[in-house]
Amino acid sequence: MVHLRLSAIILSLALGAAEQPQAPDHWYLGWEARTSPDGMIPYGTDPEAFKREVLEDGVRILETFTQPGRSPSSPAVVSHTVLRRRGNSLVYDAEEDRDGFAGIYTFNDVHLNTWTCDLKGRNGASLTGRGDCDGLGLRTRYLLVRPGLAMLLEGTCQAVPEREYETRVAGMRPRPGAE
Repeated sequence: MVHLRLSAIILSLALGAAEQPQAPDHWYLGWEARTSPDGMIPYGTDPEAFKREVLEDGVRILETFTQPGRSPSSPAVVSHTVLRRRGNSLVYDAEEDRDGFAGIYTFNDVHLNTWTCDLKGRNGASLTGRGDCDGLGLRTRYLLVRPGLAMLLEGTCQAVPEREYETRVAGMRPRPGAE
């Protein structure tokens, strides 16, 4: 048994096998605060729901970000970001579907718990920053810059069971007939 295990380790090393990114799916609920870039002038705070699904053994990650609409009859604001790993690295190409951001996420560990991002959007916008997550929560700090506007976006969420996440997201949608 020991011989087989040792042989598998030697074979992995000989083939140059790198440790593959592994992380469980997570569901988070919390708040996003928007302020001036220096954090001194508050612009507002909104509830948010965030889901990260790690697919294909870490080759692809799907992130879904949801906030309630601006009025009770407005649909929820939903964006999806697809991350695709470059080779066996911890660098991922990112594409976001709502505002057209694209760029790079760089993770600091194979558990995909800590990252930085550098994204460019339509019309000269950029989104840069960092985040970290674990089984307890999610924390993000991004600088959004658009022509004529810059703001700091800070998210703080708690990890929740999938059912609680789904219930909260359903509550962010308008009631039937209200749209």
